[in-house]
Amino acid sequence: MSLVTGPILRDTEEIMHRFALLLAFPLIVAGCSQTPISGGGTVQSDLDQVAFFNEFPTLLFSAAGEACNGPGDVLVREDPGTLRCEVLPDPPSAAALILGYDGTIEDLPKYVIAFDTETRPNGYIVRNEAYIRVPQMDGGELRIKTPDRRRARDIRQIFTAAGGTMIAAPAE
Repeated sequence: MSLVTGPILRDTEEIMHRFALLLAFPLIVAGCSQTPISGGGTVQSDLDQVAFFNEFPTLLFSAAGEACNGPGDVLVREDPGTLRCEVLPDPPSAAALILGYDGTIEDLPKYVIAFDTETRPNGYIVRNEAYIRVPQMDGGELRIKTPDRRRARDIRQIFTAAGGTMIAAPAE
């Protein structure tokens, strides 16, 4: 049975939805129009969202960076095509995650929303994923993904507003 229930799940959903709304605002203001989602009935996973862009999605990455601006938010940019927003949970949720998943107090759990770009010959594949990262006592980390249909819908709308076309997530 998963320990990610009740207040922790509500916190995760609220943070991811807040981020999605903040991310959508600059795209709407910039006048991007929504593109219909195509794909012949391809079903998207609730856990990862993947879109194809003909050009590098500069506006998407700019807006995502600006949306990661709350108290305790940390923006991580390892390269121009990768972005992570890491958010500290409230103290009771952090304690529950540490105790429930053999975490450590030296490196606290974080809610993470990430965008990663893969260059293709005819464009770019952008993957979005959201998870809770719980650093472990043994030095590793545990990633907890929970289905969130509202976040998935929000990210699909953001990707299409930014000019992307939703595609099925490639098998890992």
